[in-house]
Amino acid sequence: MRWHSYAGFSTTNEGILLDLVRMKKVDLDIDNNVVTLQGGALWGHAYKTLVNGRHNGYIINGGRCPTVGVGGFLLGGGLGPFTRSFGMGCDTLKEATLVTADGRIVTVSDEDKANTDKGRLFWALRGAGGGNFGVVVEFKMYLSKLQNEERAGGGRPLHVTITIDSSWLCDLKQSGGSELGVRFLVYYDGTKDEFDKLIEKKVKQKDLAKQLKRRSLAEKSTRFLHETLASQWSEETIKAFPSQTSYKLYSSFVFKNDASRIRSVIAIIRQEMAAFRREFPGETGLLQVTWIHSGGQASAKKRSETAFRWRDCTYHAYIMLEWQEKWLEMDMRGFMQKFKEKLKPFSMMGRAAFINFADAALQSNASERASFLLHLLRHVKR
Repeated sequence: MRWHSYAGFSTTNEGILLDLVRMKKVDLDIDNNVVTLQGGALWGHAYKTLVNGRHNGYIINGGRCPTVGVGGFLLGGGLGPFTRSFGMGCDTLKEATLVTADGRIVTVSDEDKANTDKGRLFWALRGAGGGNFGVVVEFKMYLSKLQNEERAGGGRPLHVTITIDSSWLCDLKQSGGSELGVRFLVYYDGTKDEFDKLIEKKVKQKDLAKQLKRRSLAEKSTRFLHETLASQWSEETIKAFPSQTSYKLYSSFVFKNDASRIRSVIAIIRQEMAAFRREFPGETGLLQVTWIHSGGQASAKKRSETAFRWRDCTYHAYIMLEWQEKWLEMDMRGFMQKFKEKLKPFSMMGRAAFINFADAALQSNASERASFLLHLLRHVKR
């Protein structure tokens, strides 16, 4: 089984690649609070069942991007817009059915005892990423219920706690002003009035608080899943088309919310964005750092309960470097390497990374240490 991967590790040139694209059926059982998803389903297929049935207030704990596969997302742990409310996507996994290399069909679930073979396999499937234990052909997940059927915070949902994600961008096409621009995505489960009061209380910068309130609205959860979530990622989807002649590099980090460390990280990012503009004048390129807010219910489970290791982090952050001129590759790789070396010491244990935001430049042993796969493999083999 392969995984969600910016670096392209979800495909292979050496080995067997199975296309599950036709296995996209999704069955929704509202009465029993369960959704069944075939191994090739995308989150767009999953959300469509809620939208078509007008099941406002119900959420499938999936991904932000409707074009991302259910399997890759869940097997890598599952970091989505509902993480702070309901935990990682794998935390709402009820059951998984897979075909092993020797052709056996095995079903494991949250009812299997942890010290059994099935229990250990279920543990591994929740966060293993590319562990390759077999091909998962079906998932069963529990549905989650929002407190409020209407969304506030830019129409982007949350449950109880507020989540603010952001992308910091240095676009070489834009000149003058600050070295970076910032985009915010806010998720909140509650009324617009409750959201505004929370922003007033928590956001100390008055201009920012004003814009967050002004640019937020309440909407039904089904409209969010059908319209807002899709439009939110349309730009990223277009960039991913093969017709787009751009080149990209990615690297990821896992940060705790330690004030002094975060201040140091912010200073480094701003310095590197200013350096990016100085080193590549007149070129077409983009340096983007995205912060995805974690914590909340994702931190409720013990580290040992699933294969997903970095539960006590607050931010999963990743760098994206994009350019168009092929000859710039070595310069861009050199810039990315220096940037990574400055940020990595602030990542958890000086090495942590999110397996679904894998770094193609890492050697296999370093990648395993970063995503904790070595611990995973030892656990399964016991």
